[in-house]
Amino acid sequence: MFEIVDGVLVNYTGNEEYLTLPSEVKEIKPLIFRTHPELREIDLSNTSVENILTKTFFECKNVYRIVLPDCLKVIGYQAFSNCQSLEELIIPEGIEEIMSGAFEECSSLISIKVPSSIKKIEMNLFKNCSHLERITLSDGLIKIGESAFENCIKLIEINLPKTLRVLDMFAFRNCRELPAIVIPKSIKVIPRGCFYSCIRLQTVILHDEIEKLDDWSFRECFMLDKVNAPATCKISPCAFLDSKTVNEPIYKDKFAIPKKQKCYIATCVYNSYETKELFVLRRYRDKCLRRTWYGRLFIKFYYFNAPIVIKLFGKMKWFNKLWRKILDRKVKKLIKKGYLDSYYEDIK
Repeated sequence: MFEIVDGVLVNYTGNEEYLTLPSEVKEIKPLIFRTHPELREIDLSNTSVENILTKTFFECKNVYRIVLPDCLKVIGYQAFSNCQSLEELIIPEGIEEIMSGAFEECSSLISIKVPSSIKKIEMNLFKNCSHLERITLSDGLIKIGESAFENCIKLIEINLPKTLRVLDMFAFRNCRELPAIVIPKSIKVIPRGCFYSCIRLQTVILHDEIEKLDDWSFRECFMLDKVNAPATCKISPCAFLDSKTVNEPIYKDKFAIPKKQKCYIATCVYNSYETKELFVLRRYRDKCLRRTWYGRLFIKFYYFNAPIVIKLFGKMKWFNKLWRKILDRKVKKLIKKGYLDSYYEDIK
């Protein structure tokens, strides 16, 4: 049932629902459990595994519980990504690093505690954990990475520890149920899109030493009445774009789309220039189309004709529905080819 070579579990041929790995296992070959839909629980507590490698349990879609060993030091890139049934996971104290995307798409995970030994929550760590309600962060944490909790649409409770120094872009984007947030004094900047589309966010408590609210930091926060930023704080003209806050009317510039780099049809369809779909398409434009003569010709044709098309059909439902299907298919293909959907600055 277990094929172990020099302490490495290289293959598993059993059909158990509840699996306990033998004590001689020191390392697990990635993806060996992916083809075992019968698995419900995996217990590593008797092993001496210190490093769970990249994509070790990737797409173990029916596993609802995984018991980790106390000696664990590192959880690799996307190690548990897309474990859609995973409900219970206790991260042991003493773990040193959890790499980006480790729990991305764990859509059944409800609550989790990040131990004090973790200093950084990496990019996309809990992205698209759509049932995650509560996160416990410990003192000692210094950074929350880009899109770390993006699309955690049921998140209702999170504490930002006093040791936290850096919030990255889109960290809490589309956390639609989050009602309140307290920013610790160690944070000086609320970055681009950090609380973008937190539509039920009502209370934001800032400290007197906050220095900057960046572009779209509280965009589409429809229930946010007021943010008491100090007079010395630099507030971007688009910090509260499309929100109802009384802070918004004091700003003059309401353009979220750069004037020289418009994606006319795509922007119309997705109703924003700053969506993950647009990030993919803009990367494709700059890193592929612009590198060939026919690609550059297509770009010129597109930018010349698209405004006319939008003027004629942009407000029609059938037009948006048609192009949404076309663009969604294109974006999926581009992501499979390796184009990222993280934040992207246009090449000028």
